Amino acid sequence: MDGAESPEEARQENRRVLDFLSEHMVDFDTKTRLPDSNYIIGMMEAMMNRKKQKIDYLVIDPYVFINMTEGGSRATETEKVRLMLTKLQAWSRTRHIWTVVVAHPRIQYKDGHEAFPPLDIYSVAGSAQWANLADFLLTVNRISKPEEGKMFTIVEMLKVRDQEFCHPGKVYYVRQPCGRYDERESENDCIAEAMQGKVLAKDDEPWR
Repeated sequence: MDGAESPEEARQENRRVLDFLSEHMVDFDTKTRLPDSNYIIGMMEAMMNRKKQKIDYLVIDPYVFINMTEGGSRATETEKVRLMLTKLQAWSRTRHIWTVVVAHPRIQYKDGHEAFPPLDIYSVAGSAQWANLADFLLTVNRISKPEEGKMFTIVEMLKVRDQEFCHPGKVYYVRQPCGRYDERESENDCIAEAMQGKVLAKDDEPWR
């Protein structure tokens, strides 16, 4: 096929992507230790000193594995979250690093129609301070109802502090057999594709 990459070209492109992520993002495993925010910041500083280069992203996944020491034993979870986010935010802005925190929603209860209520900016477990302090808030919601032809993922941006970067809204994705997620215009497009059992021709081509 004209313009298609060879397997070797595809491997080289994948290596370039992985090298870029390795050079610009930190996602380390704290092993058996339950880290607090000071430990995470210390690990980042040591990593940057060792690499001797700029790191652009820190990924904390998930938030529930952070030892909340801020405010002492008498502080409420809401206060601990506020202090932790304030510390991480101040450090991130000083270092010009995008810090991403993966947090799960609080326990959801189905309504009378056997459906979970939609997530909003106050749905993050632990504290409303997530909504107050985060610069960006987005949700990733996987829809898995094959009997209805609903097999897709919704990424919804709930809050944007600086709308020069993006704005609130939804994006729909379908997962192709090769593992890639392709964007679609609407839920109906996702359903139509699932009902047709459609596999895009480009799924037989190398990843780009």
